[in-house]
Amino acid sequence: TGLARLHVAGSTVDWAGLYAGSGGKRIDLPTYAFQRRRYWMTEGSAGGGDARSMGLVATGHPLVSAVVSQPDSDAVTLTGRLSVQTYPWLSDHRVMGTVLFPGTGLVELAVHAGEQVGCSTLEELVLQAPLVLSESGGLALRVVVGDQDPSGRRAVRIFSRPDDVASASSWTLNAEGVLAPGEVAADFDLASWPPVGAQPLPIDGVYDRLLDVGYGYGPFFQGLRAAWQRGDEFFAEVALPDPRDAEGFGIHPALFDSALHALLLAAPMPAEGTGLALPFEWSGVTVHAAGADALRVRLTRVGEHGAALDLADPSGAPVATVRHLASRPIDPAQLTAGASTVGNALFQVGWTPMPVSEAEVGAVLWADLGDEVPAAVVLDCPTGNEPAAVRAATHEVLRALQSWIADQRFTESVLVVRTSGAVSVAGEDITNLAGAAICGLVRSAQAESPGRIVLIDSGSELDGLLGGILATGEPQAAVRDGQVHVARLGRIGSAAIGSASRPAFRPDDTVLLTGAGGLLGRLFARHLAAAQGVRRLLLLSRRGESAPGAAELRAELQGLGADVEFVACDVADRDALAGVLAEIPASHPLAGVFHMAGVIDDGAIASLTPARMDTVLGPKVDAAL
Repeated sequence: TGLARLHVAGSTVDWAGLYAGSGGKRIDLPTYAFQRRRYWMTEGSAGGGDARSMGLVATGHPLVSAVVSQPDSDAVTLTGRLSVQTYPWLSDHRVMGTVLFPGTGLVELAVHAGEQVGCSTLEELVLQAPLVLSESGGLALRVVVGDQDPSGRRAVRIFSRPDDVASASSWTLNAEGVLAPGEVAADFDLASWPPVGAQPLPIDGVYDRLLDVGYGYGPFFQGLRAAWQRGDEFFAEVALPDPRDAEGFGIHPALFDSALHALLLAAPMPAEGTGLALPFEWSGVTVHAAGADALRVRLTRVGEHGAALDLADPSGAPVATVRHLASRPIDPAQLTAGASTVGNALFQVGWTPMPVSEAEVGAVLWADLGDEVPAAVVLDCPTGNEPAAVRAATHEVLRALQSWIADQRFTESVLVVRTSGAVSVAGEDITNLAGAAICGLVRSAQAESPGRIVLIDSGSELDGLLGGILATGEPQAAVRDGQVHVARLGRIGSAAIGSASRPAFRPDDTVLLTGAGGLLGRLFARHLAAAQGVRRLLLLSRRGESAPGAAELRAELQGLGADVEFVACDVADRDALAGVLAEIPASHPLAGVFHMAGVIDDGAIASLTPARMDTVLGPKVDAAL
């Protein structure tokens, strides 16, 4: 430790001499995350946990944590939780921009559940509803295996439910099927490779082409390494990016999903309407060997929308058999319906009562401040609801904040900014718009100078509470009838969001979106097209059509049925924005404006006043995001 401190201080240390004869060796340290190399321990990070401490049995599977057996029957339930935070690779599987748990993952769960009860064949699995994942939040997962029937078969059902919903009626049945005892013997041989008579298929740019039609496969799901075709047979080599990712799985869902991609190369399965088809019915699935990180694949066409699969490891040894897989067209409404349930992981600021202890503190009003600076200085803020009063009040407080932060005399003191009627506690009305604006200003200043400013909203004198509030260390408080309340983030329930009114757009309406070149703008554009049914999108950004990802976004939105126009415009330029608005044809009136980034001039906002404009939003986004 001493040598390390000397080294950091600039001294020269003979490290080779220090470690001579110790057996130590130089190793590579972790690199940056964007280089896509993982160095973190995975054991217990996702599907682990101490199941025994909860009276359960651990499954040993990455996606489900525990097995719950029933005391009065031989039925079992496997439990787990899915989210893109816990399993980042799931975000690499998107359909029309929506993160979708792959059907191969549902098959993996059903097969693993069968192994728990001695049923090694998945006789049938039918997907009932897409398992849609949000960018934040997660889903509780249940795999329910029923009692044996006289033939030894068992029903299997897979359910999911958003984290923030606890009612029994909120479970969605995603898939159901039948498990059967006994293993179907492998009757194929892929030891001779590549297959005799098979013609190579080009795979360069295949994932870009699939993205154009709505299949968004990220790096983890881009497992196709080579492909061949021989009549109605397709052959492929697929692999995971890192062999360690296969640990714990029968067949990793990303590897299994990649095995299907050869079908999309030369003759994609027809899908009326959207141009997209997804697997929905699996029959005769048997896993012969677990833990493969690379596969040889043979797919054979069966009818117009079906295929049979044989999977082997790189030596040709059987890994799995799928007697029949059927696909069907996907309806975009199914994905957005799932997203409206799962994606409501919004939070809002609420006010929670907090008892405070009595504490004395030396304080003085800002107006009475002299040469001596006490522990606390109270700045009483102006009030007002007229635009001029709001501007005057915020400018006055801004000058005080700048003085407070810049003056060295105040470094050991706390500035208490006191408003009245500026926040809503327990649903009360906000009666002071100037105070509300000041609160936003002060919170920005607090972020830049933590610990130096406290914001208190009080309808009357603090009556000796000031010392107790400052002792809590809370940056913001509200006092009502002598009770101190502090700000806390709380989740907004799905029911509350579902009851909120949403804009209804007509087919000819134009919706304008600023900041469309940014991540938030792109997300919101997809949401407007997929969830709100917007059919005419006017997308503004500084670079317009040349913005990174604009071409891909256009193709995706057009696939959702939207007419898209990109315009290069700085919305802070009033004249430029007015020119864009003037070009909107009367036959397609402006019905909504969503502001994602930048600053709009007051006069430009005033010009956005069509009769049917629903709202102008700031950085907020709609609930379903």
